[in-house]
Amino acid sequence: MITRFEWTNARSIDDAIGQLNDKSLAKAGGVDLMDRLKEGLDAPTRLVNIRSIPDLDYVKEESGWLRLGPMVTLTTIAEHPVIRQRYKVLADAALNAATPHIRNMATVGGNLLQRPRCWYFRNEQFHCRRKGGEECFAQEGEKRYAPSFIPRQLLAH
Repeated sequence: MITRFEWTNARSIDDAIGQLNDKSLAKAGGVDLMDRLKEGLDAPTRLVNIRSIPDLDYVKEESGWLRLGPMVTLTTIAEHPVIRQRYKVLADAALNAATPHIRNMATVGGNLLQRPRCWYFRNEQFHCRRKGGEECFAQEGEKRYAPSFIPRQLLAH
């Protein structure tokens, strides 16, 4: 199944917000989003690229608060001198969150917007509670996360 959508490059945060609605999605790096499109979990009519908005990769300390822009990568969090010195737990968590390749791509915004990695949620054959269904298959089903795993419900068919 091919999902057709419009692609736009936002010029500012206000521009992006103005383009987003219940049938559109924001895209930055898009690793999780592309997976969801391939898996049939999302079918937007528009993707709004926010990577085109300048200066969303900021790290700032203001009035005792650490502010991170949505385009800050996990690598930046892991290696930034202020974060390493004053927020070591955050830096260590980012450093251990993924492989170096993924840390270079993964952003704060993308991690906050990422959808559940549950095998049942990601499988189109299960209309689970998180997709509006009545049942959470993970509560009673297999809980292992392995790509080669086949749930009992599929074997019965």
